[in-house]
Amino acid sequence: MQGKKSRWDIILIIFNLLAFFIFLVVLITFNNLALLLQEPNMKPVEYLATHPYIEVNWGTLSFIWSEPSSTIFVYGLGLITIIIGVVLLSKSSKTRKLRTNGKDKIKFVEMWGISLIIWGIGTLFAGTSYQAFFYELKCRGQEYCLWTTWWEIGYLALTVISINGMVLAQSFLRQSEKVQKTMKVYAGVNLCSYFLILSFGMVLVNRFLISFEMMVVFQLSSFILLFIQNIVEYRKTKAKVELSLIRIWIFLAIVMSVYFAYYFSGVASILWSHGIWFNANDILHVGLIGWMMFIYFKLIKELE
Repeated sequence: MQGKKSRWDIILIIFNLLAFFIFLVVLITFNNLALLLQEPNMKPVEYLATHPYIEVNWGTLSFIWSEPSSTIFVYGLGLITIIIGVVLLSKSSKTRKLRTNGKDKIKFVEMWGISLIIWGIGTLFAGTSYQAFFYELKCRGQEYCLWTTWWEIGYLALTVISINGMVLAQSFLRQSEKVQKTMKVYAGVNLCSYFLILSFGMVLVNRFLISFEMMVVFQLSSFILLFIQNIVEYRKTKAKVELSLIRIWIFLAIVMSVYFAYYFSGVASILWSHGIWFNANDILHVGLIGWMMFIYFKLIKELE
């Protein structure tokens, strides 16, 4: 059985490395992102007229800082997430040295720590292109502003890597080798598939395939899988860690629901007409900061 398990691991690693290699080659060499423009088309001067910004002039350094308040929210989320990931990883490593029991639960928290670090780095990528340097990356020197950049593609890829890391983390809680193997195969196939989806989207200039919405839809199955699994396991074992995970996924569902409700409500436009910039992304990032803090306080208990 161990031999088969090792072969499966090797096969998954090879396929994911191949898919990642294809993704990198396309991203660096063959992507057609410059063909994708904002819809409706938006000139740089139109962007500046409809968004908050600060002109930064510091010595020889001069640039447009786009959406300053939104930048603070998204960079804050990224840094907080990285810090929480590092703390979880550090504390779980120290706990491993102090006790011999509960190794699987320690691995579970360690993998969560790694996943959050990757999530946080991806968030910094997102904030750089969607918020802080939107004008510099998408509008400066362009007749019409671009729709996306490689920073945003990197964010999507890192987020999906992080989510599949959460799937692997949960596999450490399962006693059944078959269930563990199934979850690893699922994570490997999911990640490999998404790398290829991004690659096709960049080559074919397909807006939806490289969109945030596509990423959410594609990864929804992962969260539903984990949520259902936690409910089933909690009903069988009454383990506190399963209840904590159920609450973590419910918290995330609430954040995403509020985000989409706010996005379609038109409230952001009304606020901006009164000089207040607080859009749907701000709602999402503030909500995710709360989610990350919730994750930390729930998972840190598993090391006590």
